[in-house]
Amino acid sequence: MRDFFQGRTRAGGGVIALGLAGLFLNSVGCGSVSDLEAQAADAMSPGAYRLPSLFSLSSDDMRKVFEDGKRSVPPGGCNTVAFAQIEPRSEYFLGRETLRSDCKGPMGLTLSRLETVSGRHELRKAARIFDPSTPVPTRNGFQVTTAYDPSTVVFGGTRWVAFECHGIGFGPMAASCAAPLTDDMTRLDTTRLSVLVDGGSANPSSPYVHSASVPKLLVFQGRLYLYWSSVRARSPGDVWMDIKTRGAELEVNAGYLAVKGHWGPIKPDDPTASVEVWGTIESDSRQNSVADVFQVYTDGASVYALAAVGGWNKASFPGWETRIAHDSRESTMCLTPASRVAGCYRLAIARSPSPLAINGFNVAHAQDSTRRVADNLLPANPQEYSRVIVLPTGETVIAGMYFEQPVVDPGKVDVGRNMWMFYLPGSKPDATETLIKHYYVSILERAPDTSGMAYWKGRIKEREDDGLDVKPVFRDMASFFFNSQEYLGRNTTDRQFVTNLYRTFFQRPPDDGGMEYWLRQLAPVGPRSRNDVLQGFVDSREFTNFMSGLGF
Repeated sequence: MRDFFQGRTRAGGGVIALGLAGLFLNSVGCGSVSDLEAQAADAMSPGAYRLPSLFSLSSDDMRKVFEDGKRSVPPGGCNTVAFAQIEPRSEYFLGRETLRSDCKGPMGLTLSRLETVSGRHELRKAARIFDPSTPVPTRNGFQVTTAYDPSTVVFGGTRWVAFECHGIGFGPMAASCAAPLTDDMTRLDTTRLSVLVDGGSANPSSPYVHSASVPKLLVFQGRLYLYWSSVRARSPGDVWMDIKTRGAELEVNAGYLAVKGHWGPIKPDDPTASVEVWGTIESDSRQNSVADVFQVYTDGASVYALAAVGGWNKASFPGWETRIAHDSRESTMCLTPASRVAGCYRLAIARSPSPLAINGFNVAHAQDSTRRVADNLLPANPQEYSRVIVLPTGETVIAGMYFEQPVVDPGKVDVGRNMWMFYLPGSKPDATETLIKHYYVSILERAPDTSGMAYWKGRIKEREDDGLDVKPVFRDMASFFFNSQEYLGRNTTDRQFVTNLYRTFFQRPPDDGGMEYWLRQLAPVGPRSRNDVLQGFVDSREFTNFMSGLGF
C-alpha cells in the first residue's frame, strides 16, 4: 500500500479499510478534557444547511469551491484518522488510533480536541475512550480486539457510538459494533456493548462473504438508522469483488442497540433486515464496482450522503471473478483508492428522499439535478473519508484525504495529493425556511410538518411585506414551541432545557459558566421561571447579532 494507507484490509482479523493518513494533522500528547455533559448533539447533522446549496451552484461557482476554496491540512501520523465530529461547531472529534507506537496492530477509539496552534489545526488527544488491547466482551458472546472508524449521534437521550470492529468469535469479515459514550465523554460504556452486523453471509451456501465496514449512524425524524459499506469478497474474504452500501433501522433493546427486530447481529447482506441504499451500476463502467459511503446526514427533510464511487472495464479482464488473491491484473480493476483506474474512488454527493429507499442515492444528475451533484464538477482524485464538518468558527467544510490521479480523468478538477478542506459557500438558499427548520429540530426534535412550515413562513412574510422587523415572529415561535404540550410532555430537566435554549438561539452548546449560571437561576429556590430564562435568551445581544447575520 502507498504511504498514506495503513496497510490493512476489511477481511478477517486485521480488518477494515484503507486508512486515511491523518485527519487535520497531528495527534499530540494527552490534554485535559472539559466537561461535555451538556453538549447534546443536534438532531440536524453537520453542515445540513449548507451542503444542499451545492446542488444549485453554477458550474463556475462549483469549480471555485474545489479550486479556490481549498486549504491544505498537513497530514499527521496514523493516530488521528476516520474522524467523526461530535456535533456541529464542536471542537471535539471521535477518531481511531493504533494501540502500539509503531502504527501497527489493533486499534482503539479516541476523543480529541481541535485546536489552532501557530495558525494551523491540531487534534490534541483528550482521552482514549475504548481500548480493546485486552479483549472486551459483548452481550452477544463476541470479544472485541480492535475498533476503528467511529460514528456518533444522540438518540433517546444517550450518545451512541458505532464503530467497525473485529475479534474473537466474529465472522470472516469486519463487523459493526455500538455502545453508549459515558456522560463525561471519556469512555465507552462497555457493559452495553453489542454487535449490530457481523461479517459473513446470510446464505451459508454462498461463495461470497460480506463486511459491515465504516458504520454510519443517522437520526431521521425520531428514528435511528445504521449504514455500512459492504465489501463483497470470495470466501474466506481475500479476493474482493465490489463495495456497496446498505442500511437498516436500529432500536434500543433492553439498553443495547440492535437492528430492529433482532436481538443478535444480522449478516451484512441479509435482505430481510437491510436494504441496499447506494449500489453499483453494472451498465456504467465508472460506477460498476465501488459505492462506498463515508457520511450520511439529514436536513430534517431529506437524507444526504458523501461517498466514493468508481468502476472499470470488466471486459478487459476475463475471469476476474475467479482470479486468485493478488493477481497482477487487479491493477486494471477499481476496488481501492490505490487502484490504477481513472475516476476510481472519486467523490460523489447525492440526496435520497428517505433513509432506506432502495438504491435511493443512485439517481444520476441528468435524471434529477436536485438529488446528485454533477460528477464533472467534483474532484477527479481518489479520496477517502470525505465528510462535512462545521468548524468552531461556523465555517462549513468538506474534509478528506485526496490522492494523486493514477490516470487523468479529463474535464474534472485535479486538487492534487493532500489532506484538503474545501470551504463551502456560506449563503443559504432560504434563510427563513432554514431557521424555521432549526427551531423545529432544536426544540421539538423533529422536522416541521407542512402546515406548520406554511403558517410560520406566512407570519414572517406578512411582516416583511409591511416593512416590519421579523424577529418578533421567531420569538413568538420559540415561546409557542417551548410551552407546547409536545415539548412539555418530554419532562426535560433544567440542564436539558438550558441546552435547548443555547442550541435554539445561539446555535452552539452551553459553556460551563453559562450552564451553571442558568441552572442557579432555575433552581427550586432560584429567582427565575423557565419563561423568564427563555425571555433572557430571546432578548440577548448574541441572538440579535445572530439574526442580523442571517439578514433579519
